[in-house]
Parts: sequence; structure tokens; C-alpha cells
Amino acid sequence: MNSSRYICAKENRSSGRVVLGTTLLVMLLFIRTPHPALAQADPRFDIFLQEDGLPNNQVQCIFQDKKGWMWIGTSQGLSRLDGYEFHNILPNSSDASSLHGNLIRVIKEDRKGNLLVGTENGGLNVFDRKKEKFSHPLDTCKELNYRIFSVNDIEEDGAGNLWIGTDIGIIFLDTTGNARFLDPLADLLQFSILLKI
Repeated sequence: MNSSRYICAKENRSSGRVVLGTTLLVMLLFIRTPHPALAQADPRFDIFLQEDGLPNNQVQCIFQDKKGWMWIGTSQGLSRLDGYEFHNILPNSSDASSLHGNLIRVIKEDRKGNLLVGTENGGLNVFDRKKEKFSHPLDTCKELNYRIFSVNDIEEDGAGNLWIGTDIGIIFLDTTGNARFLDPLADLLQFSILLKI
């Protein structure tokens, strides 16, 4: 009688393994096999060229803002795609409130909804959507010695200050409009002293 109990126990353990193994196999097949309810349509790509309205075929950066508009930075200006057509924003040397610089390197949006555009040899351009005009907060900054520079990256910190990566160093622009170059050695020393306090 002991041997029959042993055989039943062995069979139960074996059937449990079979059920577990079968369950895992079905789960793997379900995951690997496209299910109609989970299937997505094939992605669709549209190609836009200068003939379609872009200022230039050399796209440097693309950004989608909070409103859903696509902003395309090219080597000859900025373009906004509203889903149907392009609206080009080009530099105009006779208009101080226009875009400075042709080649767009970076496009970001700040917490106020302003579009921040960094250009090659045109610095920082801040686009006011309501007025449809640009301001250039670094152009009048004595701290920067009125230098011409390229903006390669823009980041906003939790307090709303801008950290601007340029070809001549990092610029810190606070929320009141004061800007200064960061001196890596001095600022690193100051930061390490603050950490010790």
C-alpha cells in the first residue's frame, strides 16, 4: 500500500509540472503572438521637403510643444507645422524682434509657455506666442560683453532659471533676467562649500 501512495504522489507531482509547463508555454505564445486587440497600425511616416514649405531641407532639430505644434529647426530658419501647413519664421536684419541667426540648434519650451530657440551665432531667442515676436535677453547683457555666440542646449531648473550651453561656455540666466558665465573652477568650489554647510 505504501508503494501505491508513492506512485499517486509521484503522478500528481508530475501532472503539476505538466500543467505548469503548459501554462507557461501558452503564456509565452500569447505574449509573442500578435493579438488583434493589442495590435497597432503600422507607423506612417511623411517626408517633408523645401517644396512642401520648409525653409530648408537640412533639419537640425524637432520639438513638439505643449499645444501639440511641431517646431522644426533648419539651417535656414524656424518652421511651425500646425498639422496642415508650415509657417516659416525667418531672420530679418531690419527687425530687432525677429529671429537672430539662421541655423537653429535647439528648441525648448519654458514653464511660462515661451518657446526658447538657440541659434548658431544668434544666441538665445525667446518667442512670445501672443505677440508673435522674439526677444533676445542675452543681447543687452553687459556681463557677456555683447559677444556673438551659438546656443547649443537650453535647460530650465526647478526654480525657472535657464542653463544655456554655448560654444563659449555655460551661461546662467536667472528668473530676473540677470545672466553670467559660469566659471567651472570657482563655481565648483562655491558648490562644494555649500554642500559642506
